[in-house]
Amino acid sequence: RRARQLGHGSRPESEITPGQVLTPDGAGQITGVEEIVTSGFSFSCARTADEVYCWGRNQRGQLGDVDDMGRPVAHDTCVVDTTEMWDCSDTPVVVGGVSPLGATSDLDLGSQHVCAVQGTGGPGQVVCWGENRGRQAGQADADNVPAPTAVAGVDDAVMIATGSNHSCALRGDGTVACWGLNRDGQLGDGLESHGTNCMLDSENVDCSATPVTVSGIDDATFIAARASFTCVTRGGDGSVWCWGNNNNKQLGDGSRMNRFEPVMVMGTSTAP
Repeated sequence: RRARQLGHGSRPESEITPGQVLTPDGAGQITGVEEIVTSGFSFSCARTADEVYCWGRNQRGQLGDVDDMGRPVAHDTCVVDTTEMWDCSDTPVVVGGVSPLGATSDLDLGSQHVCAVQGTGGPGQVVCWGENRGRQAGQADADNVPAPTAVAGVDDAVMIATGSNHSCALRGDGTVACWGLNRDGQLGDGLESHGTNCMLDSENVDCSATPVTVSGIDDATFIAARASFTCVTRGGDGSVWCWGNNNNKQLGDGSRMNRFEPVMVMGTSTAP
């Protein structure tokens, strides 16, 4: 709990009993939560009918908390070891800070970034915040995005999915748009170059801040992403299609080849 990811307020580093996540002022507990998502990088976010809250690690601005000048708000200092410290919060903060994000219909967390679909009751605008070194927050000119910021051209999303360094949105018409790193084919449009490189582990790799359309998918009904790959369920025959990294055969096509456009998971089609 060195990154304060449990949201219990000032408690010991390790907890062996459950505790309720506190309100931003620490005086009560968050209620009415409709969705909660956790990241492997020690932070979590939850959405209610009216707000989004995040807590824990804030190294890249993933808590989305800014002041009236758009600058990241400082919280506590969490110490990892003698050489590494970062900002963190042991109680939830309201995403957007002085300009709250408000109601959202879907939410997902990458390693150190967050994306959400604004509004309720229908397709909405995608906003992202946090780490953007791979352009996974959809902005072309910043390594970190401290406040929720619209992803250009994706105002008709019904669902969002985030991997470590890429993001994808399921649109209302069944198509899928992706942006961010593309070293392993995460963008799914069949292209290995988008004219821009981003740094990943001291390596320049292909990336795109501009959302691109995933090839061959026009009837998706569900989307999920992890690490460096994404999968969708298709409405026509119920089949599952995936793209991106395939080192551990996670794409389910019988190979270990990375796929730059979707391939069907073997045995998932209900078509005769």
